[in-house]
Amino acid sequence: MFKKILFGTILFALIAVLGIGAAIRTMDRTGTSTYSGGQGQGRGRVSEATAPVGGGNETALGEAQTESPRWGQQTQAQTMTTVVGSAASVDENAMTVKLADSSQIVVENRPWWFAQEQKFAAQVGDQIKLTGFSYNGTFEPAKIENATTGKTVQLRDEYGRPGWSGRGQRGG
Repeated sequence: MFKKILFGTILFALIAVLGIGAAIRTMDRTGTSTYSGGQGQGRGRVSEATAPVGGGNETALGEAQTESPRWGQQTQAQTMTTVVGSAASVDENAMTVKLADSSQIVVENRPWWFAQEQKFAAQVGDQIKLTGFSYNGTFEPAKIENATTGKTVQLRDEYGRPGWSGRGQRGG
């Protein structure tokens, strides 16, 4: 008798876990999930000196705002901007690009480290083309091109997700 009760309890628990898992997966696939187990991925930072970014090739970038908090904070569609300047300083921690109007954009932290991991290199005086978008007043690079050497590195995908964050699939 005890074995039958124990077996029934274990069987019930197994069916319940499978049912809950299936329901969560279905809600996640349909976008109705309120499960917040996934956390937003980290963001690299690019600091901008004085001038606003503008004048260049512009295209839309970003994700539509959604009601599901599962993937962290979503951004409104951003406008991509391309700026051109010369490398004013370059080291293992940052690259400072001086624009024609004497303003500077500093590519640092995770975006710069990721670029170096992708074998991107620059020297002082190289012509650098930065394509990115402004987020909270800060220029976020999506692509860096060294026009002097011809080397280009894509930092973010077409939705603005950083290449170093695992593309939302925990490294996959």
